[in-house]
Amino acid sequence: MPFSLELQRDIEKLLGNVSEIEKHLSALKESVEKFEALCNLYNYTLSDSSISIKSPASNISCQTIHNRSSQLKTLKMILKCYEDQTQLNRTISENIGVASSLDQTVYYVCIWTHQPAIEQQCFVAESQLANMLQN
Repeated sequence: MPFSLELQRDIEKLLGNVSEIEKHLSALKESVEKFEALCNLYNYTLSDSSISIKSPASNISCQTIHNRSSQLKTLKMILKCYEDQTQLNRTISENIGVASSLDQTVYYVCIWTHQPAIEQQCFVAESQLANMLQN
């Protein structure tokens, strides 16, 4: 495939965007880890407290624990989706400019365009989280 200065510039811009996304992912991962630590701390505090199992406060606490656990699970799914999608984008952007044939280039373009199943998982997890936060 012949060299294209325009393609080279687009790839450099794309790699810059992927690197910027990776920085945000790192911050998101750190936030998820902090949220998990807070959930664990809350669980330990609750289990060590003097709240009786049959008290009304216990029912509220159990619901809160369940909600936070669901939120944490959904956040982890979103993080994994974003990490997978970003890795796919990095792989494509690093390889599309050096593809040895038109078939390989078309293959990378198709993967980029369709982002196989990753976007759908992200959409479902994001929708679940938004629903949880509204309730």
